[in-house]
Amino acid sequence: MVVGRSAYRRDETGACYSASVHARKPFLVAGLVAGCATLWGAGETVQYYLRSRLWGQPFAWGGSLSENILTSFVLAALTPIAFFMSRRFRLERPLLRRRLPLHAVAGLAYALAAVMTMAALIVVRKPDLAFELMAWKLGTFYVLFYFAIYWAIVGATHAAHYHGEAQAREERLVRQRLEVLRGKLNPHFLFNTLNAISTLALKRDHERVAQSLGLLGDMLRATLDDSLPQEIPLARELDFMDKYLAIQAIRFGDRLRVERHIDAGVLDALVPSMLLQPLVENAIVHGVAAKPGDGWVKIETAAANGRLLLTVSDSGSGFAPAPGNGIGLANTRERLATLYGASHRMALQSLEGAGARVEIEIPLRRSA
Repeated sequence: MVVGRSAYRRDETGACYSASVHARKPFLVAGLVAGCATLWGAGETVQYYLRSRLWGQPFAWGGSLSENILTSFVLAALTPIAFFMSRRFRLERPLLRRRLPLHAVAGLAYALAAVMTMAALIVVRKPDLAFELMAWKLGTFYVLFYFAIYWAIVGATHAAHYHGEAQAREERLVRQRLEVLRGKLNPHFLFNTLNAISTLALKRDHERVAQSLGLLGDMLRATLDDSLPQEIPLARELDFMDKYLAIQAIRFGDRLRVERHIDAGVLDALVPSMLLQPLVENAIVHGVAAKPGDGWVKIETAAANGRLLLTVSDSGSGFAPAPGNGIGLANTRERLATLYGASHRMALQSLEGAGARVEIEIPLRRSA
């Protein structure tokens, strides 16, 4: 999706969005060409007007404007020649020497076709003029100019092609980086969860072990799903987090209290998949489990001014002097930076008295 802006975005609507863009592309290109042709004709008319004023000659706006726009649209109608040649015969090594002559011939054909078409249009409007004479006069003045226009179109088409290739290459690299970062979370979460289940097994609590393994299976199916997009609706992320909390509730029993303050109006907001689980895990492992007695974890969501705010707090001992170096927090920070660039905020704060809080703020975008 641009590293540094909103670098990479892939959700359930991505395929439909891509298909709709490709479906509209011919119309967008045609509209762009028509717009450029109109501006070109209008610019030529203004140039002729200024020259007429300078030389003290009469000037008719209507006739000049229609003639110049007609001329520019003739050139626009011939642009498919340049587009086709640019796509079919890309000027790149090792075929550059073979393809340059092909483009030279195509450019000459483009220029001659433009000259002939314009000569024919002039003869239609002024039947007393000879077509051969008009074609010769126009060719003498304009063949090289139209030949240069052909090469300008070829150059612009190549520039757009290579720009698109560079963007696609950057998106592939970002996607691979995000998959690696998210992949690091899977063994980390799995190890900690199995460690919690093993504690129950040592206590010979077979019923709760079976419940935990069932929930773990559901979680593994979600985390190992290759089609899981990088961004999912918040409701789906909360469902995944709840399965993890259910395992921890089996382990800690009444020691663990979970508070949820979820704004129902943001359940369709897009968030990075597996965003909340490592934050909640960090709060439980370093907050609740690290201290004797009861503990609590609080999850909050809110929206304001086009931003989504996610907060995870706990009743632990707070953060160390240099927080954020653990796998969960470090990967979360790096994923947010890759996905949203400077448009995100992640803050770690030790609460007064006791406890820690992680605040994440990202752009508020809705799922389809």
